[in-house]
Amino acid sequence: MLMQPFSGVRRDDVERLLQYIPFFRQIQQQDPEQFQVLLSFSKVSVLERGQLFLHAGSQDQWLYFLLRGELAVTVDRPDDEKIIVNKIQAGEVFGEIALILGQPRSADIRVAEQCRQATVFGLDFNAFGRLNDFSLIKLPIKQAFYRNVVHTLRWQLEVYRQQHPSHPLAEKHRRIKVLSLPKGGFEELQALHNQAVELATLLVEWNPSISNFGT
Repeated sequence: MLMQPFSGVRRDDVERLLQYIPFFRQIQQQDPEQFQVLLSFSKVSVLERGQLFLHAGSQDQWLYFLLRGELAVTVDRPDDEKIIVNKIQAGEVFGEIALILGQPRSADIRVAEQCRQATVFGLDFNAFGRLNDFSLIKLPIKQAFYRNVVHTLRWQLEVYRQQHPSHPLAEKHRRIKVLSLPKGGFEELQALHNQAVELATLLVEWNPSISNFGT
């Protein structure tokens, strides 16, 4: 894996690709200065077919966005067979669960076998600081981030629920209600963070159980 700062790649190419990621497109349009702050805490990774990028059990403070290619998310069955539980497409965020829960990575992530090469954008999550610290990353940016995370986690869980409607965790997912708070205040940020934790916890619980439940 080659992880390098912008000095080793064409910055304008990366900024162009970031336009396909809703979170970065929104920040660049609303607050170009904050967009540049995020870029200053970023790196780019170039990976080849089948290459392992994240390993289950590892731990770091990086959040990732796939710029090009396709990644496969795999977990182990009890018989040590690996099963693909999700595919990551260009424009999607990943790695957010471990950061939100403060836990090691829960699955392996590698370049899909049908993909020749993948480009990953990494954001150092240390830049976000504590939830109530807005000295570097402003409140609206954090709100935009957690809105996107909640949306992504809900979508992933909905895919699981549609694929396995009789799974015991399907009903637990139904009970997590969509937030209906006034937008713009710290109260919303706290609620978004709390729901992200709840959804991420359920997804972590569901991943290995799906490998046992079957497809």
